[in-house]
Amino acid sequence: MTTVEDSHKTKAALTLPSPHDEEWHWSRLNALEILAGEEHGQFPLPNLSSFWSGLTNPKLLFIDGVYQPEASHPGPVKIGAVDAKSQNPLGQMANGASGWTLEIEEDCAEPIEILYLGSGGAYHLPSSVRLAKNVSATLVETYAGQGWGNRFSYFDLGENAQLQRLSRLSCEGGFTSLIEEGRLGENAHLLTDWIGNKGADSRIDQRFDLTASGAELMSGGAFLAREKQRHDIMIITRHIAEGCRSRQKLRALADDESTVSLAVRTEVAASAQKSDGEQSLKGLLLSRNATINMKPELEIYADDVKCAHGAAVGELDPQALFYLESRGIDPEEAKDLLIQSFVMEAFISTPDSLLYSTWLHDTEHWAGEKE
Repeated sequence: MTTVEDSHKTKAALTLPSPHDEEWHWSRLNALEILAGEEHGQFPLPNLSSFWSGLTNPKLLFIDGVYQPEASHPGPVKIGAVDAKSQNPLGQMANGASGWTLEIEEDCAEPIEILYLGSGGAYHLPSSVRLAKNVSATLVETYAGQGWGNRFSYFDLGENAQLQRLSRLSCEGGFTSLIEEGRLGENAHLLTDWIGNKGADSRIDQRFDLTASGAELMSGGAFLAREKQRHDIMIITRHIAEGCRSRQKLRALADDESTVSLAVRTEVAASAQKSDGEQSLKGLLLSRNATINMKPELEIYADDVKCAHGAAVGELDPQALFYLESRGIDPEEAKDLLIQSFVMEAFISTPDSLLYSTWLHDTEHWAGEKE
């Protein structure tokens, strides 16, 4: 079991990336030094019931990186050491720590929910998700509370396996960092949706090499920022084998003086004929003082591929607002409807799933939240 000592990195132990590093150009990590030097227990924990679904499915609770067995129903999830290691500067902080491993040998009909609560300070928690051949599963992870939650996740999907997952960045303050790496088997599918709808800053770093033919990596995300909040997303996908498919569908929404940065790079090796890659990055500015940065990149060395990318930033369409208001809809409600429509574009998983209803709930909460 993880202890406070092995999950808490002190300020003295931190070696953070610099904005001078190209892949961290838009990152501002100064606050992590402060958070890493603080103690747990500075903030009260939020109400658990507001984050769980009403299903009788496997549920795991971690508080400040420590597993809570009395409040959990782990099902097929095992708690213990994680073999996978990360080379990412933030992911390395979780190397060697006790975390959790999910190994599924047959289809898991019900979604697995994992809740990470922070009370201040920092925790560093690794995990490993392994799906056997032809297995399907659904995973919902929620980050809530305060402090710095630093997560390294390794995914290993067997042939024809499929994993749908939703990561909810719902911390009221502090910082959430997600480092995601792994291996996809032949014709395996990994579908990931992220949504950031609360007050914490974030960094998401997803890197996969598609080395088995027919592998599919789909990533969707909506990052909603207010005040001086920052979301920083970096996705690197390397097509190595033939016939692989990747999608990155990200939406950024920035209000007040917030900043959202989206950087996506897809590399297609000469060996990766028949590759299919698409990047769709869109941003919506709700304030002239907000900032949205975008950097879509394609590097293609194969000659038989289908790849495209697009990026656009704009404001709410005044004609659409006028149309809704002319139909008797309140101006604020009209604005909320347009925001929800924009954010819902990014959802890529099954529409009739728990993931969709949770995403919709989080989107409506942000759009309808009043200052």
